Amino acid sequence: MKPVSALLCLAAALVSTSCFTGKSAQASTVTPEQSFKAADLDGDGKVSRAEYDSYLIGEMFARYDKDKDSVITEKEFVSNGGTKEGFYKVNTSGTGKITLHEARSSAAVKKTLAAPFKEADTNGDGQVTLAEFRISREKTLDYVR
Repeated sequence: MKPVSALLCLAAALVSTSCFTGKSAQASTVTPEQSFKAADLDGDGKVSRAEYDSYLIGEMFARYDKDKDSVITEKEFVSNGGTKEGFYKVNTSGTGKITLHEARSSAAVKKTLAAPFKEADTNGDGQVTLAEFRISREKTLDYVR
């Protein structure tokens, strides 16, 4: 298992279950359009790699931070499928706690998210449209079925 593969697995789970939302809505009530709109931070109808990373890392962080204390401990990380090695690749400060800023700044996390973004960006223009998002979501759903 790659050290941050748990993050990639969570990314796939978020895409496949339409959980792209910062709100507490149930996964089954979030539409692909709502998910896409939440990720499109500047509202231009496209999700850039920076928006994708920022948004998805925020979503993953919220999932990993079980006690909602704004940090992810090694125990929380590992209990969500991560490894101790992966935790310390993200926790570069050495505090034993990952902050959202640290997660968003992590080269290891960004590298892990590159593949799903590239796959979703079917025309290679560096942005994902709603149509590309829908196609990517369907491919992910087929993969996890």
